[in-house]
Amino acid sequence: ENKYPETLNVGSGYSTRVLDIVYEAARMFGMEFEEERYVPNSNKVDFWANAEEMLRDYGWQAKVSIREGIREMILEVKNV
Repeated sequence: ENKYPETLNVGSGYSTRVLDIVYEAARMFGMEFEEERYVPNSNKVDFWANAEEMLRDYGWQAKVSIREGIREMILEVKNV
């Protein structure tokens, strides 16, 4: 018997480039980020978390935007 539950995605259901999350976090930390230096061909990658199962099975859905979630995470990190 599998002692672990099934894997479920948690996300907004909207496509968000990882690079956009990096940009937003860097901006909120007051840092600059040069895409060309670190991420060649970054526009070719596109992922998103389909959280339909979480809504269907558990009634869960995202209540904050990616930007707000990053802001809250950074505030927590700065308080540690």
